[in-house]
Amino acid sequence: MRSLAAKLLMTAALLSVPMGVQAADRALLIGLDNHGDSRLDFKTGTPSTNDVNGVRTVLTTKLKYLVKDIKVLKNDKATREGILAAFDEWLIKGTAPGDRIYIYFAGHGYFTPDQNGDEPDGLDEGFVPHDAKVSFKDGKLTIDGLVTDDDLTALLSKLVGRDVTIVADTGFSGRVVRGGDGGAFAGRAPFIQQATRAIEVEPKAQAQKAEGGFFDKPPEGIKLAVWSAVSNSQTALLDTSDPNLTGGLFTKLYIEGIAEGRADKNGNGKVSNAELLAYITEGSKKYCASHAAACELGLTPRLEPALSVANAPDPDVKPAAPDVKLTVDTVSDFISKGNTHGIGLKQLPGGELRVGVKNIRYQVTSPHDGFLLLLQVTDNGELVNLFPNQFSRKRNLEGKVRAGGNLMIPGDYYGIRFNATKPSSGQIIAIVSKGKINLTKAAGTRAIEVIPRQEAVTTFLPQIAAALAEPPASPDPKTNTAPLDFSVATLRYVIKP
Repeated sequence: MRSLAAKLLMTAALLSVPMGVQAADRALLIGLDNHGDSRLDFKTGTPSTNDVNGVRTVLTTKLKYLVKDIKVLKNDKATREGILAAFDEWLIKGTAPGDRIYIYFAGHGYFTPDQNGDEPDGLDEGFVPHDAKVSFKDGKLTIDGLVTDDDLTALLSKLVGRDVTIVADTGFSGRVVRGGDGGAFAGRAPFIQQATRAIEVEPKAQAQKAEGGFFDKPPEGIKLAVWSAVSNSQTALLDTSDPNLTGGLFTKLYIEGIAEGRADKNGNGKVSNAELLAYITEGSKKYCASHAAACELGLTPRLEPALSVANAPDPDVKPAAPDVKLTVDTVSDFISKGNTHGIGLKQLPGGELRVGVKNIRYQVTSPHDGFLLLLQVTDNGELVNLFPNQFSRKRNLEGKVRAGGNLMIPGDYYGIRFNATKPSSGQIIAIVSKGKINLTKAAGTRAIEVIPRQEAVTTFLPQIAAALAEPPASPDPKTNTAPLDFSVATLRYVIKP
């Protein structure tokens, strides 16, 4: 099942927008704690109301939205018709090309039979509005009256030229996880005692999970970032650690990362999308470590399209500006991770070098099996991809680091040597991933040469970040889907005259 944003993205460039609309940034925040059918109500606090209030504060204090430009729909105001009308009147007719649009939803997501044949598994998904109708067919829960992906695709297609951010703290699998004591964990998925899809792994869950992300490629004509709490087949969970402040775990981490600056891994005062995604992912991983039963299929927050990692939630933050000097901070805005696994990086020979020294090598060690990506950032702002490269490609060398062993770059059989030919200084950056990094379109096996600055920040680094953030595909519905786990080590080098 291609999920909600999948078809939201397909037709965005097909329709034009009427001229003469007064420009304005607009936000639409939707939160549902109760419904016309009380069986759909949240049983623990008011998580969606709390989350909407928190996101509204982030918008006004950090993301530069004015209070008057934020529309909120809660509970009985968030009917199917109310949501569609607000999208049309508030966002489409109230904005013009060049404006920012922010859409947030907190509540249940579910699925419904596909009506137009565009879903591989025959299921559309959507948001559960206040007036959704619950029924049972053959003992299975059915929810009619969703705001489906088809509905929103038609609306999104009218937002050409806008800068659109969609944040959905929900899931569309219809699955509810169960604890060891038989009780259901609090999550954003309908849980009705008479029937629930959650307890069984159905054949359609396999097709749903196999589809992977929300879309195949971003649309033309719209700058889009789609944040989702979980991947297909997973359940978005609530954080119930404080009964008075119950809310979505994803939203809690999202707010902390931006409002409190916790996602600013490199401490440069900027929170990039890549840093924010890394912070939310790590927080989700920590939660699952202590709530294993709740994380039946894991928690994999998503940000799509892949290259949106090059941007930032705050429009005034430019972590990837082509005219800014490249530094290690620039790289770490894209590759936001510390040396969490204790990767070793050593230069041989060690210490400061002199021009004329030959056969300089870098030794990488790892406590686990992994795959290496090696970069160089000079103090004058040059970025070089050291490994993989055109020579490793010819020899089919994939940069496998063995647990407890070491990998030398360049190795004895590479056919190349690193020699000190001119004064230079900077940092060597080693990225070691537990899984193979798909660098076909990112860095791959390009030549060992300076990457033009604009290409580095608009293509090379974003594609590496996207490859590291992409969860490996797994069609098995029982397999926990998670993004690549990697560590980053840095080493200062100096070559004197």
